[in-house]
Amino acid sequence: MICSTAANLFSLTPGDEVVAIYRISRTISLFASILSGYFIFLTLHEVFEVDKRWSYFTALLCILCTVPWYFATRPDSLMAMFLFSSIYFFCRSLKQDSGAYRYLVASGLAAALSFFSKQNGLIISIIAGSYLLLNLKIKDLGLFIFGFLLGTTIFLLLFYGFYTKFFFQHLTEGVNNGIDIQTAITKVYHTYVSRFGTLTVITILLALFIISRMSFRDISKEFKFLLYALFVSISFSVA
Repeated sequence: MICSTAANLFSLTPGDEVVAIYRISRTISLFASILSGYFIFLTLHEVFEVDKRWSYFTALLCILCTVPWYFATRPDSLMAMFLFSSIYFFCRSLKQDSGAYRYLVASGLAAALSFFSKQNGLIISIIAGSYLLLNLKIKDLGLFIFGFLLGTTIFLLLFYGFYTKFFFQHLTEGVNNGIDIQTAITKVYHTYVSRFGTLTVITILLALFIISRMSFRDISKEFKFLLYALFVSISFSVA
């Protein structure tokens, strides 16, 4: 819808000016990818206090590694931008005692926009919401939900003219893909074990070793959240 609006501003005709529309789409994806890297940098540097140079390097690496999937071929970078911004704001709310409500609302708002950018963006809402619920932070959950509803309202108002039967069908059926345990097991085996067996096992063992050397009390709330987010994301990706 953003690409369509941009194309209309330049008076481009679908089917006739394909290259120009493609360039607009890729420009928007590039811009969103750069912002994704920016929020990754903020999360590393401001939340986890990683050295600025390493934070820059990691953020740049994340952008470059996703070029074939986001910038070059797909518009998913918009979803990723809102997802990483939601993670950043959520982690800031965990780290900051005063004014944390602002970050929770911002996180919920970004989570809603991530979902409306692409259906799998819903994962960050599930992660953040369930994390707060499991930790019995009902007030914080209410603030996050308020932000989500605010983001939903903004989206509905901005893109009112695009509502069609196809839009709502695509939105709902895109999420309702079902769960197949046998397919999930097969996907895990062929994707991770059979193809990268040794590397995967070494990585998992190394991660478990590092975590085991840390006292659970010494692990920050932000890092616990990221571990939880990683677990839920992997669980959904293979289901």
